[in-house]
Amino acid sequence: MASRGKELLTAEQRAEFVRIPSDMTERELEIYYTFSQYDLEVIKRHRRDVTVK
Repeated sequence: MASRGKELLTAEQRAEFVRIPSDMTERELEIYYTFSQYDLEVIKRHRRDVTVK
């Protein structure tokens, strides 16, 4: 794999960054890890034929 230059985060930091915390409430999961109706409308407007499956 080609080098992209200096990495900003260590492997451990990257893993922590994408990890979903185990102590989140169901409501927090809903807020931070789902799309709102507005989000879905924006996504739909910007879709192209190649991205719709």
